[in-house]
Amino acid sequence: MQSGVLLLSHCGFSFIEELLAALKARGLEAYVLSSQPLPEQRERLDFLGANTKWLSVTNAHALVRDDVEHALDELAHLGCDVRACISVWEGYREFVAHANRRLGITDLAPERIATLRDKLALRTALRAANETTVRAGRLTPARLEAFRKHVAGSKAQRFFVKPIHGIASYGAFPLRSNTTWQDLENIADEASHDLLYQALIGDKTEFLVEDYIDGREFSFEILARNGRRFVVAIHEKLNLTERGATVLEDCCISPPLHLNLEQRAAAVLWTERICSALNLDHGCFHLEARYNGKRWEVIEVNPRVGGSLISASVAASTGTAGMLDLWLESLLAQDATSAAKIEALLEKISIERNGEIKSDTETVFRVFFAEARKIAGIACVPLRHPPTITQIFLHPGDEIEQSSREVFLGQCLWTYPASERYCVLPTLLHEAPRAIQVIYTTLPVPIAEAA
Repeated sequence: MQSGVLLLSHCGFSFIEELLAALKARGLEAYVLSSQPLPEQRERLDFLGANTKWLSVTNAHALVRDDVEHALDELAHLGCDVRACISVWEGYREFVAHANRRLGITDLAPERIATLRDKLALRTALRAANETTVRAGRLTPARLEAFRKHVAGSKAQRFFVKPIHGIASYGAFPLRSNTTWQDLENIADEASHDLLYQALIGDKTEFLVEDYIDGREFSFEILARNGRRFVVAIHEKLNLTERGATVLEDCCISPPLHLNLEQRAAAVLWTERICSALNLDHGCFHLEARYNGKRWEVIEVNPRVGGSLISASVAASTGTAGMLDLWLESLLAQDATSAAKIEALLEKISIERNGEIKSDTETVFRVFFAEARKIAGIACVPLRHPPTITQIFLHPGDEIEQSSREVFLGQCLWTYPASERYCVLPTLLHEAPRAIQVIYTTLPVPIAEAA
């Protein structure tokens, strides 16, 4: 009987190359269920067909739960031994949990995933557990007018607006005194026509408003097994750019620059409390938070691997495997022997409760975002410290439309010995923003004030 893993792919992508490599290394077959790629990316079907044992592609640009059920039925009929189901696309995470439950694989309960993906429900759960002081509520026209009055004046307060269900910083921005309900309706209309994201965000986008969270921003890469949580890495977001109706995360470093040993220990303890309060007993999590020097506050908890080069950064810093590979191995470890093996590895590479980080390698990665213009050319610039990974996603001739979400152009990852941080890092951070050079053929598209 053939043994393999069911991979759920969104429009032919979703870290499929990395997952295929991970399965090949384990001698497992790849069974891929994908939604229909966008018209300009139909060549993905040729790639998937040539690199998978079994491939099924739906007619829609997003999978639904019945698609997954039918895929499992067909694989069972073919006599395939499906060892687990996995996907990095957040909109499919509940489908993964349902599939793993049907397969008898230990995973996070689907209803807990639903709570995490609903940002208002998440904030409500945290308040009930006394793990947040941030107030949040569903945004309505009347409530928007009331909050706008608090933003202006000598005693102005700060608030943040974001979709209750969202991704890619879509429509997430600080509330301004001139933000109108029409601005939000425009973002909702844009989301409903975005083929890539419409199923994830919903046909009728709803927004919440919450207290603005101050402080430096970090992410925690966490794996949980049977109630044990392992903080594999902490990334600090060095650059956050608030632009139009979105927030761009430009540059991350791990280990973080602005947390000392004592603060890291307190942070690990805090994440344990958060995970316990939310019953996050199984799975992979990318917990985003801010720290103001006194208190930690959750921004959101993603029940999946972090995006961009988070997984590659973990692989480089631990010298073992990335978060995606570790999550897959954790799902596959269903017997006592393999479970003990993966937990021993996680124990070995994770941050100690006293805050000690065992790695002697540090990482920096930078994400490059496209402007709303037509691309004439893209080039990698030679640097004194060249990146170990460079990925470019767009091409000359691509025309980028103005959007209320981030549009990835490319990304680079650098590594260096921890002992050389202070002699390497200043130059690296200075050079990194010009690692990928883009030439545009047209003037910028005017950015409408969406907030």
